[in-house]
Amino acid sequence: MQVPKQKLKWLIFPIENYVREFYGKSLLSAVAAERGWGALLAYKGYIRHNLPAINGVIVEMNMTNAERVERYLDLGWRVCAWDEEGLIYNNGEVYAQRRLNEAALGKIEKVFLWGENQRKDILEHSKGIEHKLFLTGNPRFDLLRPDLRGFYAPAADSLKNSYGRYILVNTTFGDVNHYFGRDYNMQILREAGKLTTEAQVADQIAREAYKVSLFNAFIGMLPGLSAHFPEHTIIVRPHPAEDFDTWSSAARGLPNVSMIHAGDPIPWMLGAEVVIHNSCTTGVQAYLLGRPVIAYRPVQSEKYDMVLPNALSFQAQDLDGLVAMIGQFTAHPGRPDAGPDEQKRPIMQKYIESMQGAWASDRIMDELEKLAVSPQALAPGAFPAEQKEAPRPAGMRDKLAGLLAGMKKRLAGDAPKPPDPHGKNWDNYTRQRFPALDYDIQSDLKRMQTLTGRFSNVRVERADNDLVCFYPSED
Repeated sequence: MQVPKQKLKWLIFPIENYVREFYGKSLLSAVAAERGWGALLAYKGYIRHNLPAINGVIVEMNMTNAERVERYLDLGWRVCAWDEEGLIYNNGEVYAQRRLNEAALGKIEKVFLWGENQRKDILEHSKGIEHKLFLTGNPRFDLLRPDLRGFYAPAADSLKNSYGRYILVNTTFGDVNHYFGRDYNMQILREAGKLTTEAQVADQIAREAYKVSLFNAFIGMLPGLSAHFPEHTIIVRPHPAEDFDTWSSAARGLPNVSMIHAGDPIPWMLGAEVVIHNSCTTGVQAYLLGRPVIAYRPVQSEKYDMVLPNALSFQAQDLDGLVAMIGQFTAHPGRPDAGPDEQKRPIMQKYIESMQGAWASDRIMDELEKLAVSPQALAPGAFPAEQKEAPRPAGMRDKLAGLLAGMKKRLAGDAPKPPDPHGKNWDNYTRQRFPALDYDIQSDLKRMQTLTGRFSNVRVERADNDLVCFYPSED
């Protein structure tokens, strides 16, 4: 990519999960470019290890790492943030313990919040930062609004043409079905200093035991759905951090069940006759899209279930109830009571801003434009085209190798073995969460321009398969 030659104020957005974040951050980047900024999007590891030393703004995806924020500041960047996990969590105490770092919050200038519930929970645990918190909503949910969801219509129509009538099962079991195995999540929490007491460790063990029971119930659900709805395809779409092979194995032998993880989840929800989940953000998204959405809750925990997505969904307590509810929705697709329950709207409004009025993207840019940022030109080699991500430190590689060996020891009951040679490596895991951007990015922008009537002065380019740049035209 030839970086724009003009001097611009620069924004950077790291991305962890492509399917979760890319299009929302693309919309925000287009809004920024419309206002004369340059905006860069890339996988978080690439961005974090290849930042040039200029005066711009980086909008981090969490508030958990003070050392990382300090490094950005040393390079001359202003630092703002939102929390990609700031909408769905158990309770304020767990959120503060796992997602807030006081030192990081002290260095971040502005924090853009999902809604009032997140604001309340932050202020209960972090004092004196009220002036940094802004109720903006999140750009991911801009694209769920009736005025913008048409962005996904072509992809949704294509899915319906390809799969016919289908039922979508979204899963979120990365903590007990992780790509790197059952023990990985516990190890990461320990290394991050989130499990420092016996009580915290015991709580995490209990949490994972509960999630295993729910995970097994979802696997056990699939044969029943397959048998009761033979004219539908049952699509299982796991979280990007999960081991996809587990779900492929669960679908094997069921003629109308498939594990598919491709593209953004929103078109899949728009095309589905019914969406099934438990404690998953997709339950909130499906509700906002007006889709029939069911929280399958064969086991329940007041402590470990996520309140918001389940509260915004119809609920089934067992397989018979689930089958009956799906049958009602599929027998009369589009009937009035299959869509969002307006009685649930006050619940949603406590958690989510900007579903009406100005977009979250515009509200965020209103705040970012108040920061003193100097326009600068990016050097042609500011971001290397060949280096995808700096190598992980040897210490972390050793820890990961030891972790994988420990998992095998526990499973096999014998001496530690080397890491799995069958593709279970960090590069493959990265690509599972952030696939190569090897497609025509221009078509996405054209669709946004047609849908909104905005962004006529915006241009977009991609560098290699990992970096996208939005910028204003020089015309």
